[in-house]
Amino acid sequence: MVTITRSPSACTDALFPEMHFQSARGSFGKALPSRASAQLVQRCPLDASALGAVELAVTDRESLCLLICCCDSNPSTPGLLSDNPKTTSYRQLCVTDTLDEVDEALGYQSRFKAEVAYNMTESPPTPYMHRNLAGEETTQRSTNWMGRALKAVQPYQRGAGLTRIPDVTVVKDPTLPPTQDNIAQVYEIKFKDSLQQGQIESYRQIAGLGRGGAVLLNPDNCGCGEKKKQQEVERKLKVSAEGKEIEAIMRRNRLSKFFGGSGPLLPLPQPGPIPVPF
Repeated sequence: MVTITRSPSACTDALFPEMHFQSARGSFGKALPSRASAQLVQRCPLDASALGAVELAVTDRESLCLLICCCDSNPSTPGLLSDNPKTTSYRQLCVTDTLDEVDEALGYQSRFKAEVAYNMTESPPTPYMHRNLAGEETTQRSTNWMGRALKAVQPYQRGAGLTRIPDVTVVKDPTLPPTQDNIAQVYEIKFKDSLQQGQIESYRQIAGLGRGGAVLLNPDNCGCGEKKKQQEVERKLKVSAEGKEIEAIMRRNRLSKFFGGSGPLLPLPQPGPIPVPF
């Protein structure tokens, strides 16, 4: 397996547990496939009950929307103004960063696959996945898809739609590659950028699920302006192990002072880096 280099993002740390849990739930029934990685077995109890397809799709969307809302306010590359249109790609990168980290932590067996490239000259379109030493396709997306596309498609023309890369492909069985028979949903995520011509149609072709196979998500239809969602993301960004420790010490110190305690007050730990606020 090759390691994918990621850019730093406050959302990767803040929402990693949420995406981690979501990637390990549902779609397995009461037993994981024998191909499941040790990481996936550890995260998904053998007695976990499967969610229905509709309920699973709803929870998938909710988790992705939580990530989108966080990345909309916390692009992967710090130091740029949030209203700078050039940061759109960094917001997108934030989404990819988080999903890649979850996938890697699960032995590349997350249900959420970020930016898998598909060969659109084949029917159905086939994904470019990382190959192991035996030349077999794995469940990790290829980081050399362009080189492979140039060899597989002759002549290859950039911008002609010969390759399409959905932002998120959700699979039914994460122990298998995201081929059409294993796709539950394809999502395209847009921040301030707009859809390209034929983009959604191509993703429906990849999913093979008709008009419902490809869904567009953005800060607007995810409800990122809702106060409740803002507060939830803010809480996840701010509450950390250090924050809990400081809060507990301050509470003990206040109680000690209130009840007339004469002992020395406990020192506060040195604060760590403060996450980017939502």
